[in-house]
Amino acid sequence: MEQFRALPDYRRPQCYCHGKRHEEAHVLTERSDVCASWAYVFDEQERVLHVCNREKHRDTKEYFWNDVARIELDNVNEVNWTHIECGEDFERCGHYAWKHFPQLEGRSNLGMQTFLGRRPFQMHDAIGFIVNGQRVKNTGSGGDADFLRRSYNLPHFHQTLGSRRSYTRMDAERTCL
Repeated sequence: MEQFRALPDYRRPQCYCHGKRHEEAHVLTERSDVCASWAYVFDEQERVLHVCNREKHRDTKEYFWNDVARIELDNVNEVNWTHIECGEDFERCGHYAWKHFPQLEGRSNLGMQTFLGRRPFQMHDAIGFIVNGQRVKNTGSGGDADFLRRSYNLPHFHQTLGSRRSYTRMDAERTCL
């Protein structure tokens, strides 16, 4: 191992602070336009790591860094990163619900916010439809149906089919739980 580490082009990760990848420091503020969801800010004197999440202010709609966790670097207790990422009441959670409720795995791909009722159902949440009295499974092909309809010059859905009722994944989950 020592010989490998002694090679000039060894293949282990290198930081941007030292060695060949050294870069000048970037000073960022709360108003900096960055494409990042998380910031990890070290306070060297206090020996604290601040974990900040990029959020949009409800009133002004401006983005800001919300300090969601303060980790004491000298503390030997294990850090609950899931709690930091998703929030105490899953308010920041962007996972599928089965990430936190394993009994849903393979039964539901609802996002956590929809599962908790914080986001309304959307068309991609439907698992099937009732068309002319028959249940049709939604295949989840990922294609935009209207785009495909226009691309192949097909008639509108409501012109070709009678009444329809969509079933959401929540309907299916209620029968599974």
